[in-house]
Formats: sequence, C-alpha cells, structure tokens
Amino acid sequence: SFNILAINSKIKKHKDKKDRNMAFLSLSTGDGELEAVIFNKQYELYKQFCKKNLCCLYNLTKKKDSYIVNSISINEEKEAS
Repeated sequence: SFNILAINSKIKKHKDKKDRNMAFLSLSTGDGELEAVIFNKQYELYKQFCKKNLCCLYNLTKKKDSYIVNSISINEEKEAS
C-alpha cells in the first residue's frame, strides 16, 4: 500500500450486492487523476471525508487496474488563503 495526498474531485455513491454503502472516488493529485473504490467497511469509517473538493491523505492498495482505499485522514496542514 502507499499514501497519496489528493483532492476528491468526484464521488459516485453506490450500493454493493448486499445493499451496503460504498463509493467510487476520482482523486486529483499534482500528477493527474486516479480512480479509487472505497468499500463498505472503510466507507462507514471514513464517510465524513468522502466530500467533493476535500484534500485528504489516502492510503491505497493497487489491485490489478484499480485502487482500493484502506484509510483516509484529513490533511492537517494549514490551507492556503
């Protein structure tokens, strides 16, 4: 797994096969965008960070051609004005 600082530029909320909440995220980094999925267990833990235009530190795992969200933490650095 790896950490990446990114802005959540797009969120597509979804229900899994068991009708549980999950989401697909488009994460903007300084190098471009990547798509990640956050499954139900992590979604329930980190849904307060699943907001558009919020800059967070994401811990991701690459699985084949996609990225899975393991954890999200808020960027504690002072925002630029």
